[in-house]
Amino acid sequence: MAVERVRQLYAKYNLERLAAGSESAYVHCVINRRRRRIESDDSAIFAILTAHFLVRAVFTSLYDARDLCEYRVVELLGAHENVVMAEYVYHFLRHKLDTLWEEYRNRTGTDAFAKRSYMLGVLSGFREKLDASAAVANAEASSTATSQALLKLAD
Repeated sequence: MAVERVRQLYAKYNLERLAAGSESAYVHCVINRRRRRIESDDSAIFAILTAHFLVRAVFTSLYDARDLCEYRVVELLGAHENVVMAEYVYHFLRHKLDTLWEEYRNRTGTDAFAKRSYMLGVLSGFREKLDASAAVANAEASSTATSQALLKLAD
């Protein structure tokens, strides 16, 4: 899966950046869908972003003077590169969910009441794949670090 590979490369880049001691500007990005509440599928996407893309999500309100109302928004916080990537992944997942739902609805004739359940199921499966991929990467990194430590002890 493309996003899974992006996460792997991204984790490697961040480790290299940290090892080199490079500083990165801490920034924020506001995601405003102009809704009065955060939908459960958006919450699931932000949970994925915070778990796998090295950002923090802050749920807050933003007053819109033009519409004379408050909207619920999410601020993504983190290193510039991480926030840009997380914002991209958010919009990618949002678009992909809408596309997959339309295809599923047209194929099965399912009514709109099943939309939330369908989207949460897709996101749950997606998160499980990313979690499994991260677990494999962590196990590989751990075994590599252990073997390097054993080599140093043997010298």
